[in-house]
Amino acid sequence: MSRILLPIIFWIGAVSFVFCQNADSLSNKELRKLLVKTKPDSTQVDVLLRLGGNYFSESNKIAKPKALDSSFFYTKKAEKLSEELHYKTGLGKGYTLLSRINKRKARHENVAERQRIYAQAEELAQKAVDLFEPHQKSQLADAYMGLFYAKINLREAPEVAMTAQKAADLYRSEHEFKKQAYAMSRAAEFIAKAGRMQEGLDLFKKSLDVYAMIEEEKVQFVYAWMSILYDTMGQYDAAVDYGLRAMRLAEKYSDDSQDAVMIYNYAGIANFHVRDVDRALQSFSKAHEISLLYNDFGATMQLEGNILELYMQSQRKDEALMFLKNIDRHFNRLPPEYQMITRSVLIRNFLTLKDYEGAGKYIEMAISESDGLAPDAVGQESLYPPIIEYLYATKQYERARSYGQRYKKFNAKIKSPEIEASIAHLFFRLDSIKGDYETSLAHLKKEMAIRETMLNKEKTKQVAEMQVKYETEKKEKSLLQLHRKNEIQQAHISKATQMRNIGLGAIGLLLMIVFFVYRRYRINRRIKNEIGLKNDTLQSLLKEKEWLLKEIHHRVKNNLQVVMSLLNTQSHFLKDEKAKAAIANSQHRIHSMSLIHKKLYQSDTMTTVDMRLYIKELVEYFKATFDTGQRIRFVTEVDPVELDTTKAVPLGLILNEAVTNAIKHAFPDDAAGTISISLKNENDLIKLEIKDDGIGIPDYSPEKELPSLGMRLIKGFGKELGGNLLFETASGVKISVSFRNAIKPIPQELVEENLSTAIDQSATT
Repeated sequence: MSRILLPIIFWIGAVSFVFCQNADSLSNKELRKLLVKTKPDSTQVDVLLRLGGNYFSESNKIAKPKALDSSFFYTKKAEKLSEELHYKTGLGKGYTLLSRINKRKARHENVAERQRIYAQAEELAQKAVDLFEPHQKSQLADAYMGLFYAKINLREAPEVAMTAQKAADLYRSEHEFKKQAYAMSRAAEFIAKAGRMQEGLDLFKKSLDVYAMIEEEKVQFVYAWMSILYDTMGQYDAAVDYGLRAMRLAEKYSDDSQDAVMIYNYAGIANFHVRDVDRALQSFSKAHEISLLYNDFGATMQLEGNILELYMQSQRKDEALMFLKNIDRHFNRLPPEYQMITRSVLIRNFLTLKDYEGAGKYIEMAISESDGLAPDAVGQESLYPPIIEYLYATKQYERARSYGQRYKKFNAKIKSPEIEASIAHLFFRLDSIKGDYETSLAHLKKEMAIRETMLNKEKTKQVAEMQVKYETEKKEKSLLQLHRKNEIQQAHISKATQMRNIGLGAIGLLLMIVFFVYRRYRINRRIKNEIGLKNDTLQSLLKEKEWLLKEIHHRVKNNLQVVMSLLNTQSHFLKDEKAKAAIANSQHRIHSMSLIHKKLYQSDTMTTVDMRLYIKELVEYFKATFDTGQRIRFVTEVDPVELDTTKAVPLGLILNEAVTNAIKHAFPDDAAGTISISLKNENDLIKLEIKDDGIGIPDYSPEKELPSLGMRLIKGFGKELGGNLLFETASGVKISVSFRNAIKPIPQELVEENLSTAIDQSATT
């Protein structure tokens, strides 16, 4: 039986694995919502690939007929966006997934078209590998796994295994141990397929060590493969043990994936070889039931072939005949990779029924396929047994002996005791017919010795103990579940009683809470009334304070205006021009201070001056006072800056002195020119610049004493600001002063909030 089923399982293992690098824990609906929210960047590429991976993992289910089209749609969008963004990781994953999609689309094509599509899929996967540099190990490993899938059914098993092993080595170097273990198990699968059974088994054990290191329990796939390898090698106790382990994990995690088809199928094979037909039939039936969920007609038919074999061995020929006719009727619908093994099943069972005509429909193609392969090539294990049986049944003894010799050569490679016993039995019959009884007897003894070794009492006992252990665990699990149900019922009763007592207590507590809440409500209402009265009083005091501040600033401004008027009157009685000029300068200085107080009582905050409005009005005053007309042009560039009086007054006086000096001295003989005023705020660093394009200060040197009173005043006011003052005379005069605006204006909302807090604290006290 194992010789018939092994290639099927390789195929099932090859197609059933979900695209693990793209499958996602989020549902498709959640991912589509996330897609709408993302911008067209690498994040959106990743979401598109996650959608593509999800749909790909669903595409083999019969209930999801459009999933593969959806997978292709989202993956192509991811590929296009990755190309636009030059996003290599997204592009590589896109190529890999498109390769898998193309292979799956090819399953219903004829052989030639399928091979062409397989080649295209391999090219796409190779493009993904070529995208990445050697140091991009994680991405390169994912790409090699994509190439591994592409090579299945296209390249020889050793080459496929080598590709998976490259991925495993790269994953190990990046400490991605779960992916490493999976890649190792896939490499082991194809090493075994190449006939190197023990080497494949050893690599499966190493992958289990890696899974154990990361405490990963879902290793039923590996256990199932180890079961079939032990079975093929004639170690049936180990085969049943690992088959049971695989089934336990599949049941524990409610596994209904295509891997579960393989797991239950392998368990059926192991049980059949220890002559436990009932359990074998249960396992095959479970595998067949799960296979009907998926678009894998070939696997379903092969499982029906396994059930057919069981019915035939159990002499249930009516049931066997029903399956035989169904498989015969649908044979031409099978994909080519399934036809070889199914043909073998049909030939052998038609021969069992002595239907040589039915077997003859398939035998010539089987002989042609066998002759086209090397004697020890993979696949011959499915062809030799039915060919030999047919040739023997139709009395073509020499041809049967020839194929028996080939079968013996094949078994020298895999060393299967079951095959060795079958070959010994064949030669026993052939030599008996030939009349060579001595040789015939030797072959019979050899067969009996092999089968006795394979099925000795100790091994049967071990297998029985394993079965009992498995059944005992199931019963203990059932008893534990019943015990838990009883505990849950008792807990419900206890909880109901407890809830009743809690309910009565809660009602009493609720009445007390209502009383205290009502009492608190009355107290709060009285306090709020008192707070309201205090609040009104404080608001009245606040408004009175604001009015007094405005009145003070207004009176200061008016007093300064009176001083300016007195100075103006005094200047009419002076004959000395220098004295008049000094008085005029004083008037300008007083005006700059007066303007600040005017802005203060006009503002809402009464603590800061809006420098944009202040500078604008001060410039208009200069234009009117000095009657500059169109001769001198003023250019202002002022950021939104508010300063308190300690900064605004010296800044205004610096402006006054600098602009007055520029108007008087920068443009002699009524020359035209420009005065620029700039005030910038860079993270509370205030920078004022006043510059003109006039004649500058002749023979100015930073080491010399400043040439005028105005310039000395500017220097003094700069120190008062606590800033850095700079004079430049390269082309005209440029005066720069920079200082920190350490005292920020207090927002009115903050004043009111603090006031409210103070009121609440007062009320609480």
